[in-house]
Amino acid sequence: MRLIRSVLIAVVGAALLLTSVVATTVAADDNKGKMAFVQGRPGVKVDICVNGREVVSKLAFAKYAYRRQAPGWKVVTVAKAAPGACKGTRLAVKAFKFPKQADFTVVTSKKAPKKIMVFDNAYPPGPYVSGSHRFFRNASDFGDVTFRHEARNLQLDPAAADPVWSKGDSSRSYIGIAVGGTPVYSTTWVTGVPLYMPPNIVAGPRFIGLGKHHRYEWILVGNDKVQKLVVLRRYY
Repeated sequence: MRLIRSVLIAVVGAALLLTSVVATTVAADDNKGKMAFVQGRPGVKVDICVNGREVVSKLAFAKYAYRRQAPGWKVVTVAKAAPGACKGTRLAVKAFKFPKQADFTVVTSKKAPKKIMVFDNAYPPGPYVSGSHRFFRNASDFGDVTFRHEARNLQLDPAAADPVWSKGDSSRSYIGIAVGGTPVYSTTWVTGVPLYMPPNIVAGPRFIGLGKHHRYEWILVGNDKVQKLVVLRRYY
């Protein structure tokens, strides 16, 4: 009888401990946020470490990767791709605070300052019924640029508010899409500053459909010799 009681106590204790561990794990997982890494250095593949742990390996120019991250202070290290956790030549380091359930995009570049740029993808509270959030970002070493964006055959030009994007600049806009409606097709390209006639196109055009409940990022990366317009899209 005592043996049975001891076994029951042990089983119940183990079950309670397992429940506590699972609940703690779920709560910690719920606090994790989203982090996108975009490689903006031409001519090299890189490894990316967060707090000493390699999270992305051999990332090529204009490619990207998504990772989930727990909240807290982050030290992001970018190094030339090599065996081991970021054991290659160190290219850039940046520290920043990552809040609970945050949504950041981290972009690398070659030239200082701003070798690593951290963009916060948060947007003001709704209501957002069925539209798309759009971010336009210059993360390049090219210089000042202007983004041009057309949708629904209308010139929805964020440059009207800020005609020049310098390195590290970002702007956001929102476009509503009718519930049950078809996707809105858009064209985006980047021109140099000052504008020339015909326009001095730096990158693009990129032609995509804007879906409902999506967030889009158009990110210019590269330098004066090679440029790419990277497009990231996520469901929200």
